[in-house]
Amino acid sequence: MPIHRVTADQVTQVRQLWQRSRYLYHNLGAEDLAALLTQQIALLAAEQEQPWGFLCIQDEPRPATLPAAAPTRAYLRALALARGRAPSLYVSDLLNAALPHFQPSPQGHLLIVYADADWLRPPLFGAGFALTEEVQYFELSRLQRWQPINLPSTPVFTLRPGQSADLAPLAVVDAAAFSPLWHFDSAMLRELLLTSRLQVALHHDTLVGYTALTSGADSAHLARLAIHPDWQGRGWGKVLLDDALHYAQTAGIQTVMLNTQVHNRPAQQLYRAIGFRPTGRITPVLTRFIANQQPAPPTPPNGRSTLA
Repeated sequence: MPIHRVTADQVTQVRQLWQRSRYLYHNLGAEDLAALLTQQIALLAAEQEQPWGFLCIQDEPRPATLPAAAPTRAYLRALALARGRAPSLYVSDLLNAALPHFQPSPQGHLLIVYADADWLRPPLFGAGFALTEEVQYFELSRLQRWQPINLPSTPVFTLRPGQSADLAPLAVVDAAAFSPLWHFDSAMLRELLLTSRLQVALHHDTLVGYTALTSGADSAHLARLAIHPDWQGRGWGKVLLDDALHYAQTAGIQTVMLNTQVHNRPAQQLYRAIGFRPTGRITPVLTRFIANQQPAPPTPPNGRSTLA
């Protein structure tokens, strides 16, 4: 059963496989597929020239702000199996075929999967993954009835819109506030800066925290709230959250969503005190540590490599 790297001219085959897949998992948009096929680890499995499986893994360039001992991160972005291909038998085949294509990393890799799909978890556990986190989702509805907190008359901090010059110190704050599994580097923060309302908090000239709020017609998502550990416990998180909600309220937003780790009790207490309530949705986060791999065999002139 040949499993090979996808070439640029096979996008149509991948899309057709998606349409007729019995099992399909993805956390990417259709418009992202073509770029991922050429820029990430994308494999297509076929038998008698009929595709039966597809796998896409995003092997992240290592952020400079990731702790030195932390593994380099990679993310399962898509997996598809045609009818008649049981996940219990074929998911591990696709994953094993991808391993030699990881970029060398002395720290190894941590392969991360946001395992929303019920069918996906059993074969991943069978392939050596473990449950690392669970993410819980919260919702604040009827935002127009929400009352903001009273800010002190003489605040010791300043809130202002984020700027490109803030990206490097923001990455440092984020690395201190979150574990390596959740850390946003400068590239991720730049994306937030371009797609959301990113507000930073400063004490004199020291950047101590930030929020990122993305919004649509009548709903918004609080994508990030971070406070440097040296400044936690002083009410800054509540002030930043209040600022984001006040902005959403004045923009006519009706509902604000957010998510946080199930074990993050301090954050959950803050959100519940403001009026957020659990939606009932919980996403398991599965991970597998992958030691440094040998490079993949060279691709033959025909553009395909065959892996057993």
